[in-house]
Amino acid sequence: MSLSAAGLRSNAEQSSDWLITALNGSDCRALERYLRDIEQKLEVGKLEEALAQSAALPEICSMLEHPQLRTSPAHCICWCDAWVEMDSGSEEVFPLTRIYLRGEEDDVAQWIAEDANFARSVSHSLLAAARNWYWQRGAFDITVQQNLGRVSTC
Repeated sequence: MSLSAAGLRSNAEQSSDWLITALNGSDCRALERYLRDIEQKLEVGKLEEALAQSAALPEICSMLEHPQLRTSPAHCICWCDAWVEMDSGSEEVFPLTRIYLRGEEDDVAQWIAEDANFARSVSHSLLAAARNWYWQRGAFDITVQQNLGRVSTC
């Protein structure tokens, strides 16, 4: 689910509900399960599903950084600038994250789906970015931890 599919969240309750749904749960391990689910889909070749879940990572992570569980395209772009590597293997993926965030993901998804290696690279790049973000920032950021607690039953 991407920004345009989910829409920008107008209040914390809607954001929390969307985040719980996106993460398929509301316990303290939901984010890790979400990331593992992407990995498993990549391993078994479910590239379209992995790509769809990966595309939501900038929104999920940037939303967790905001005290009111809000995000915007600008915040997602800043998150990508900070965490997504310039390339994944030999594929240029960094500019692609900006296209996703401009609401053109339907056209881009179709274009990416035509090249399985590129789709895999994009998903791996966004997955690595989310993991790095969490272990270098999110795990130690009080706002992220409070927001995870807000959507958690642990």
